[in-house]
Amino acid sequence: MKKFICNAIIAAVSALIVSCGDSSIPCYNEEYTAIRFAGVAPDPDYGNSNGGLAMYDFSFVTEPEADTYLYEIPVYLTGKELEKDTEVNYETDTEKTTAPEGSYEIVSAMIPAGKRNGSIAVRLIKTEELQGEMTYTLALRLLPSDELMVADSYYLNCRLTWSNNLPLPTHNNHVRSYNMLIAGTSTFSSTSKTYMSTNGLMAIVAALDWNDWDDPVAHPGQNNNATTYYSYKYLPRYNYIYLNSIYVVYSRMVGEWLDEYEKQHGTPLLHNGGLLDGQPVKARYN
Repeated sequence: MKKFICNAIIAAVSALIVSCGDSSIPCYNEEYTAIRFAGVAPDPDYGNSNGGLAMYDFSFVTEPEADTYLYEIPVYLTGKELEKDTEVNYETDTEKTTAPEGSYEIVSAMIPAGKRNGSIAVRLIKTEELQGEMTYTLALRLLPSDELMVADSYYLNCRLTWSNNLPLPTHNNHVRSYNMLIAGTSTFSSTSKTYMSTNGLMAIVAALDWNDWDDPVAHPGQNNNATTYYSYKYLPRYNYIYLNSIYVVYSRMVGEWLDEYEKQHGTPLLHNGGLLDGQPVKARYN
């Protein structure tokens, strides 16, 4: 007899059987296997509750010598593992994809035999247009196949963006970290993004060698996971640097790096965006 796990509160065994027969109540049949993306955030195109989106980002700044980079978007199974390598079916959302032909190549989409996770491997290409301020987006949607069902629709959409710049933070916990280290806002704990610039972020990353905050091995318990923090590499959440006012030490290190930059280049590093565009990047000391 098939076993069912139902997403409903069931008071009795008889109610369980009736509820699973009701297609209006989402049920999960553990004898079948479905595919999904990782944990998601609300999709801004669909509001806060009607759509989900797995978001990933890559910058060639982290691989300055590379002309291409193989990025593996994780996909996961719900249900039983499969006994053979199984291809993942997907489609490109052309309305939300901005990456032109020749800027990427999808190499494979596979769940290995006996595994509960696999990937859609995308070869990203550093095109001439990407050398500037350009950012590319690839939007994918998972589809059912003869061998794999799809999970709930909330977990079927993904967007991968890449550029040759450092991506600015979007989560308030990371925006606060930026504002604790770079002068510009009225308070050090502000969540305002209006004063941020990629050059300001570059100063932080260069001074503190921060490019692995998505790594659970390097930062156990503090890493930026994909579910909530979009695997953001370049800043910790503000509470980790606010603790014991350690941000004061970090901001002084950023200031020393900016002083050295000005000595080497004969001019200060300037903001290249935000309300301080064209003005010197300065570390926050208060």
